[in-house]
Amino acid sequence: MTTAQSSWIAHLATLMRSFGPYVVIELLLPGGSMIALSLWIFRHREELAARMRRALAGLTALCASLIVRAEAPFSVSIR
Repeated sequence: MTTAQSSWIAHLATLMRSFGPYVVIELLLPGGSMIALSLWIFRHREELAARMRRALAGLTALCASLIVRAEAPFSVSIR
């Protein structure tokens, strides 16, 4: 087994261990998908909030650039 394969397997094992409790909740409880999703969001809320702030900043910049481009061709001269 190469080093790349072993690191990939180790990464996969870590990922599976992190999802393990959520999978058990999802399978055993009625409405478990919603409960597991809620718990996952609660546990990762700071990371998700940072991603949302970056996405909102990017969206704001995109909208501002579109507004500026749309206004540029229509110049009005006042006499």
